[in-house]
Amino acid sequence: MKTILSQIKGVLVLVLAFSLNAMSQTDFAEQTADVSKIKARQDFPLEGRPSKNGGGWSVNVSIIPEMPRRVALVTFYLEDPGMSDQKKSSGATTTTITANMWATDPASAAVHIQGFYDESIDDLKAGFDKMGMELLTPDQFLDTEEKKSFFYGFQPAHGSLKKEKTMSKSLSGAGMLSIARTRIPAAGYPVIWTANEWPNMTTASEKFVSTNKNDAKFFESMGYYLTEALGVDAVAAVTIVTRKMDKDKTDYGVNHVNLYMFTKNPIVLPEEEDKGLKGLFYIKGQFLAGSRVTYGKPALFQYQHKKKGYGPDYTGIGNVMTAMTTKINDYFVKKRED
Repeated sequence: MKTILSQIKGVLVLVLAFSLNAMSQTDFAEQTADVSKIKARQDFPLEGRPSKNGGGWSVNVSIIPEMPRRVALVTFYLEDPGMSDQKKSSGATTTTITANMWATDPASAAVHIQGFYDESIDDLKAGFDKMGMELLTPDQFLDTEEKKSFFYGFQPAHGSLKKEKTMSKSLSGAGMLSIARTRIPAAGYPVIWTANEWPNMTTASEKFVSTNKNDAKFFESMGYYLTEALGVDAVAAVTIVTRKMDKDKTDYGVNHVNLYMFTKNPIVLPEEEDKGLKGLFYIKGQFLAGSRVTYGKPALFQYQHKKKGYGPDYTGIGNVMTAMTTKINDYFVKKRED
């Protein structure tokens, strides 16, 4: 009898432990546990994909003699574009509107991005390996002092109409407010701004194509000048967009995760010929591919609950990287077969 009771007690303990673990699992960990259920989508300009003469913003993958082999991961950063609230107080003759804007503090952001990086870099590298590419980290591609100097001093150019949004119009009646934006990179990486994430926007509607579309100067800076200086075939950029959901609580959620790739234009034209061509928009560097995973309602990876905090828990970010590299690889395979 004692043996049976001990066995039952042991089962109950296991069930209770499992239940408590499930209860303590963050939303982000739950939503990323199954990589097949993570919805990654393409996220880069459509122009140029069918071009056979080197025109457009994106590489026509089907005409590349050989796909890139050595790819440098040049930035891996967290961005919190900010959140806001506003309150109205009415008097006998006046109405006062007060507004607050906030974002993740830099110290917390540094902890978060390093956690995401450490948790996912192996999966990201494995995803590139499946594409037949070697993803190189700074300690691998910065093999000369000249490269280090260029890399850490590099500032990509942007078109005049592609400047980042720094003021918010969303707080009606409270006037224009400066955005409370935080950008922090993982250790060893600079911040290379890639997408214009808007403040207080927790839906999936903002993406690269709608904000930095046709930014030829940026594509050329990344795909040609940076690639050329580092001696690699292409460069990759990762951005993780998170939100601090409440001004006074440690509730943090993942909003977007982006993976972008840039490379040289496979068609090489002399500069004098480029200037004389009509009907062909030619740039030396182009988008190679891009993928994005979005959470319209940010998936919490750290939060407060009944005076007890959960997280930060970065479990599942590796599966997100796998989903994005798989989406990009599927695109490459299809285009190469065409």
